[in-house]
Amino acid sequence: GSVKLHYYEFYKVGIEEQNCSSKLVSEQEMSDIGPYYKKTWGDVGWNNYMIDVIVKGNSEMNAGIIFRATNVSEGGEGKDPYLGRHFYQGYYVGIVSDGVMLVKQNYSEKLLIKAEGEYQPGQDYHLRVIIKDNQFTIYLEDMVQPKISYIDLKPISHGRIGVRANGAITTFTNFEHKLI
Repeated sequence: GSVKLHYYEFYKVGIEEQNCSSKLVSEQEMSDIGPYYKKTWGDVGWNNYMIDVIVKGNSEMNAGIIFRATNVSEGGEGKDPYLGRHFYQGYYVGIVSDGVMLVKQNYSEKLLIKAEGEYQPGQDYHLRVIIKDNQFTIYLEDMVQPKISYIDLKPISHGRIGVRANGAITTFTNFEHKLI
């Protein structure tokens, strides 16, 4: 069938009609970004989607996916990335050295849930997040058994997607998303 293929380059977003599967794909690699970095793209009206990415913390483990992001801004005067790390409303799924966590952002972090685990810098980790209405299912490495399944009773209903490094030099590869 015909779908819109969304592709991303560092500071360019393109949309084109393609005859292909129903998968929306970006094959961009973002290498050695951080230590404080966030980048969002897509449509602020997106609500249900699946995101896949390979995350590699090169210095530390504290990086992952942003979803349903709105009101994204930089760090005040001078656009300081450290000050701006929390400047958005939405969600963040982060891989840290001792687990994977789901955080709700409203210009500050609120930890919703964390699944314990051990994750080392220098390793590639396949992260998948399925966002459907108020239910978030998070897979890390094992794409059959979720690490986290969470229902938010007061969800943020829509927003853009992206990546975030929070104190870690990070590489993201094979970023893909599919609207569901």
